[in-house]
Amino acid sequence: MRRITKHARGLWLNDYVRVIGNHAKGYVKGFKSNGYYVYLTDGLGNYVLNNGKNYINGQQCRLIMHNGNWQKAEQKLSLYKFK
Repeated sequence: MRRITKHARGLWLNDYVRVIGNHAKGYVKGFKSNGYYVYLTDGLGNYVLNNGKNYINGQQCRLIMHNGNWQKAEQKLSLYKFK
Protein backbone atom coordinates (compact mmCIF):
# COMPACT_ATOMS: atom_id res chain seq x y z
CA MET A 1 0.00 0.00 0.00
CA ARG A 2 1.35 3.40 -0.97
CA ARG A 3 0.74 6.46 1.15
CA ILE A 4 0.55 9.99 -0.12
CA THR A 5 3.34 12.16 1.25
CA LYS A 6 2.46 15.75 2.09
CA HIS A 7 6.00 16.82 2.96
CA ALA A 8 9.55 15.56 2.65
CA ARG A 9 12.98 16.97 3.52
CA GLY A 10 11.74 20.46 4.37
CA LEU A 11 9.41 20.90 1.38
CA TRP A 12 5.61 20.65 1.41
CA LEU A 13 3.14 20.10 -1.40
CA ASN A 14 2.41 23.34 -3.31
CA ASP A 15 5.51 25.14 -2.01
CA TYR A 16 6.97 27.57 -4.54
CA VAL A 17 10.63 26.70 -5.18
CA ARG A 18 13.57 27.68 -7.40
CA VAL A 19 15.82 25.11 -9.04
CA ILE A 20 19.55 25.74 -8.70
CA GLY A 21 21.37 25.44 -12.00
CA ASN A 22 18.67 26.25 -14.54
CA HIS A 23 16.86 28.88 -12.39
CA ALA A 24 13.45 27.37 -13.16
CA LYS A 25 10.64 28.02 -10.70
CA GLY A 26 7.65 25.86 -9.89
CA TYR A 27 5.23 24.39 -7.41
CA VAL A 28 5.89 21.08 -5.65
CA LYS A 29 3.35 18.56 -6.93
CA GLY A 30 4.74 15.35 -5.51
CA PHE A 31 7.69 13.39 -4.21
CA LYS A 32 9.61 10.34 -5.42
CA SER A 33 11.99 8.01 -3.57
CA ASN A 34 11.20 9.23 -0.05
CA GLY A 35 11.63 12.87 -1.04
CA TYR A 36 14.98 12.63 -2.79
CA TYR A 37 13.25 13.74 -6.00
CA VAL A 38 10.51 16.33 -6.44
CA TYR A 39 7.89 16.80 -9.14
CA LEU A 40 7.45 20.49 -10.04
CA THR A 41 4.85 22.24 -12.18
CA ASP A 42 4.71 25.79 -13.46
CA GLY A 43 1.76 28.14 -12.97
CA LEU A 44 -0.09 26.57 -15.91
CA GLY A 45 0.26 22.99 -14.66
CA ASN A 46 3.06 21.87 -17.00
CA TYR A 47 5.89 19.83 -15.50
CA VAL A 48 9.22 21.61 -15.06
CA LEU A 49 11.75 19.43 -16.88
CA ASN A 50 15.38 18.90 -15.93
CA ASN A 51 17.53 16.99 -18.45
CA GLY A 52 14.38 15.58 -20.05
CA LYS A 53 12.99 14.19 -16.78
CA ASN A 54 9.86 15.43 -15.04
CA TYR A 55 11.42 15.13 -11.57
CA ILE A 56 14.25 17.12 -9.99
CA ASN A 57 16.72 16.29 -7.24
CA GLY A 58 15.33 17.72 -4.01
CA GLN A 59 18.75 19.09 -3.02
CA GLN A 60 18.63 21.43 -6.04
CA CYS A 61 15.37 23.05 -4.87
CA ARG A 62 15.38 26.20 -2.76
CA LEU A 63 12.20 27.37 -1.06
CA ILE A 64 10.86 30.72 -2.23
CA MET A 65 7.50 30.68 -0.48
CA HIS A 66 5.45 28.25 1.57
CA ASN A 67 1.84 28.35 0.41
CA GLY A 68 0.24 26.60 3.37
CA ASN A 69 -0.89 23.78 1.06
CA TRP A 70 -2.86 26.23 -1.11
CA GLN A 71 -2.13 26.19 -4.82
CA LYS A 72 -1.59 29.58 -6.38
CA ALA A 73 -1.74 30.06 -10.12
CA GLU A 74 0.33 32.59 -12.00
CA GLN A 75 -0.61 33.51 -15.51
CA LYS A 76 1.13 36.09 -17.59
CA LEU A 77 -0.78 38.29 -19.97
CA SER A 78 1.85 37.74 -22.65
CA LEU A 79 0.50 34.20 -23.09
CA TYR A 80 -2.78 35.49 -24.50
CA LYS A 81 -3.66 37.46 -27.59
CA PHE A 82 -6.11 40.28 -27.13
CA LYS A 83 -8.20 41.42 -30.07
